Amino acid sequence: MAKRLILSAALMGVLLAAPVSAQSFGFGIHFGDQAEDFKPRMALCYTDRQIREAIAARGYSRIYLNVPDSGVVQVKASRDGVTYLIKFDYCRDRIRDIQQLR
Repeated sequence: MAKRLILSAALMGVLLAAPVSAQSFGFGIHFGDQAEDFKPRMALCYTDRQIREAIAARGYSRIYLNVPDSGVVQVKASRDGVTYLIKFDYCRDRIRDIQQLR
């Protein structure tokens, strides 16, 4: 009787834990038509140096970074004598928004 009770408890534990572990893989259906919905995140997000290099590769200089937050960092950079405020997604290597400052 005790053996059956232990087996039942173990089986219940496995059954209850299975859905939680399946959710942790990040599978699912995404709804949306934004470009970031279709571009997958990189395995490792960029470091500060890699962010600077990615912005510089797009033709910007005098690059200053703000504090990164949730995969996005604000970057102040210049190109052709104009200063811009750029929202850069450093986990997808893309510019999300850009505003001309001066």
